[in-house]
Amino acid sequence: MEPFSDLKAVQNSVAWARGLANAHYADLSVYEIEKDALLFRQWAGLGVAADRDTKPVDFLGVLPVIIRDRSHRVRVFKTSAGIVV
Repeated sequence: MEPFSDLKAVQNSVAWARGLANAHYADLSVYEIEKDALLFRQWAGLGVAADRDTKPVDFLGVLPVIIRDRSHRVRVFKTSAGIVV
């Protein structure tokens, strides 16, 4: 099934709308597309700037490195297997 190929069923009026195709709930390739489109292209709250402690964070399989630079700005770097990219 091509991801997102049949969204018309959920866009109908409430009286006629149906749920998404099963692939939208169970297909890993659809999950990866939705994760990228909905979560990785905008900001997400991963911590509190006032926190001074270092805490490991796993954000949907990505392990970000969160630091405060010399200007006291919070910086986030995406890592791949623990290597900053």
